[in-house]
This record gives sequence, C-alpha cells and structure tokens, in this order.
Amino acid sequence: MPVLVVDNGAYEIKAGYATEDPELHVVSNSIARSADRRTYIGNQVRTCKDYHGLVYRRPHEKGQLVSWECQKAIWDHIFFGKDTTLDRPNGTGIVDPSDTSLILTEMPYSLPALSSHMDQIVFEEYGFDSYYRCTAGSLVPWNDINSELFGDETTRKKPVAECAMVVDCGFSATHVMPVLLGEVYFPAVKRITPGGKMLTNYLKETVSFRHYNMMEDTYLMNLIKEATCFVSPNFSDDLELCHKNKKSYMARYLLPDFKTTRTGYLLSPDDPKLAQKEDSQILTLTNERFTVPELLFNPSDVGLDQAGIPETVMRSINSMPADVRSMLLANVVLVGGSAKLPGFRERLTKDLRTWAPADSYLRVAVPENPDSYAWKGGCALGCQTEMLQRAHVTKQDYMEYGVNRCLSSFGIKVQETLEKD
Repeated sequence: MPVLVVDNGAYEIKAGYATEDPELHVVSNSIARSADRRTYIGNQVRTCKDYHGLVYRRPHEKGQLVSWECQKAIWDHIFFGKDTTLDRPNGTGIVDPSDTSLILTEMPYSLPALSSHMDQIVFEEYGFDSYYRCTAGSLVPWNDINSELFGDETTRKKPVAECAMVVDCGFSATHVMPVLLGEVYFPAVKRITPGGKMLTNYLKETVSFRHYNMMEDTYLMNLIKEATCFVSPNFSDDLELCHKNKKSYMARYLLPDFKTTRTGYLLSPDDPKLAQKEDSQILTLTNERFTVPELLFNPSDVGLDQAGIPETVMRSINSMPADVRSMLLANVVLVGGSAKLPGFRERLTKDLRTWAPADSYLRVAVPENPDSYAWKGGCALGCQTEMLQRAHVTKQDYMEYGVNRCLSSFGIKVQETLEKD
C-alpha cells in the first residue's frame, strides 16, 4: 500500500509518496485574495499579476490549526485538483485515500481537541486506510543524519538515530525538541515566538518606516528577506562597522515595475546595465539585513521577554537526563525555512559554545534543504513497513474505538521494538 507523507507546515505543505526516490511537492498553505478580488489556493498565487495588497488566509494561527474550512480546501486542491502534480507511485493518477496510508505532521503541543479534529477529518472526510500523526521534529532522526550531516561514514545499525536535538525554525514560532529513538521528549520541548512570520513582519515595518510604504506587500517583503538577510556572527561589531561604512553591507533590490519583472530581484554590483536601472525604484538595505534575523537570538530587541535560540537549546538540554546531554549537544540539527539564512549555523555554534560545558563535544548541522528535511525523514519512516504498522491507526480501528484510539496509540515505541529485534 502506498504511503503518503504530508508535512503540514503553517507556511508550506511538503507532500509526496514514500519511495526509494521520493518526489517532493511543495504547496503554499494559504488561500490568498488579490486587490482585484481573485482567489488563489496554494501555489495558484504564483499566477497573480500584482502582489500588492495580497491578503492571506492561513489555516494556522500561532501554530495551531484552527480553520479546517481553509485547510480542507487546500488539501482538496493538492489531492484532487485538476492541476495537481501529486501522482500515485504506480502512475494511476490522483490520490485514492481508501488505498493509501498517511503520515501527517502537526505542531508540538497541539491542543487535544484540535488533534481530534484532524483525526476526524482524515478518517471521516477523506477515508484514508491508515494514518500516523506526529510532530515534524520526530521525523528528522529517520534520516541518516550522521552520514548526511556530520560526515560519519560508518554504516548505521538502526533505522533511526538514537538522539537528535532538533531546532525547528518554522513560520509561526521556533521549537526546540530533543528526540530520542524517534520519539520527542515533550517535558524538555521549548518554544519561542520568533519565526519566519515575525521576521518578515519586522522587516516590512522597518522598511516602511525608513524607505517605502511596504505594509501591503507581504509577499514581496518575504522574497526580499530571503534574498538579502543574513545572520551576523558578531552583532555589535557588525552594527558598529555598518555605521562607519554602510556600503560594505549594502544590498540593492530592484522593486517590481510590472513590465520586466513582477517580483523584482537583487541587483549585482557588477551588473553592466546597473546605470540604466537607476531610474527604477530600488530598495537599498544596510543594517536591516542582519538586525532582522537577530530577533532569533535576542527577542528582547523588540520587547519580548524570551530567551534566544542558544539559551533555549541549553535550557532544553538541561531538562534532559544527565547521561544524554552530551549526545544531544553533539547532534544539533537545524531545520525549517529560517535555517536557510546564511551564517545561522556558525552563529548558533559560537553562541552555544559559550553556554555549553567547556569539555563538551558540540556539533551543529544544517541540511541542504532544511525546510523539507523532516518530510524526507517521513519518507524514510514510510519505507519501514513493519515499524509503521505497529504505530499507525487503521480506519477499521478508528470506526470501532473512535478518536480515543488515536489519542492513545500515536507514538512509535522504537526502543521496545529494537529490544525485541
């Protein structure tokens, strides 16, 4: 039976079937409405002619899935839409839930009532044959992280890494999750508010105050953030140097003119036609490029009484049993869209070094595609047929025992399974 893996993120949905060579499908988890009152579901927003004034409606609020009317419309578009690219492994067309097993992710500490709603939608609305619900962080260790991220060439003996400290820099928030043998140790899970959404909004407000009014251009400002921002290795030094010499930190972004470009692009200083573009609208950024991502490390800069990521990681590790703390420090994995910011790994390594014990062995890694790494781990789990069968809930069991079966069953007891084997 084919296994469909859906990483249901607040910003994007990563979906695809678990095969030896899985094919990733990324869809925006939103319904957008343009100024001319047209509605765009998922990736249809890319066909919008004018991104100014685009209003988003997202199923998630503060990380919790609260709008199933919106979410179901997006899932229907992905599973059954006319322009869907999510084909079954045998090439028989669109998704057939009655003959498909589903692996679906949710945010850590989702409210039990909202999780029950998800179970009801999966079985009663779509009718999937079987289903496993988990957090995205619990799927990361199913990748071969020692070989792929840390260069360990030894062949792993178990299908899942023994431990990993997963830092999920998501859209709604940042979660720090210790994962032992594929299970999240929830008493040590920490959450801080700064995430991709806050960074985009902060950049939007800063640019609107200093340069142009961009408050109605969320889509464009997100592209500018991804193209120009980076994490400073030493924030105070870079801020002082930028004050003395702004040109060394300057980035120029050509704004859309709706003739040659609809989204704009980052200008290169070596562009021979740069002089011809001086008459166009150009957004010049200097210290905004690194002051915005600094929120991940110092949320107090905007008045949030919260710790940054390095301190949060150490608080989580110190909440763990003493005999696994050193292993977690040696297996820190950054995932999520914000993990793609240049300099993120280097800065986190530097700051963690000051918090960690002096004799500890510290390793921090970022996958090549951090935003889809959890989905990739889900595909690896989907290929472990025997182990997945011990964890998932079938539709027959659900119809017999109800949502209580899902609440009591989810969570792979990997340690028990390995001991039995």
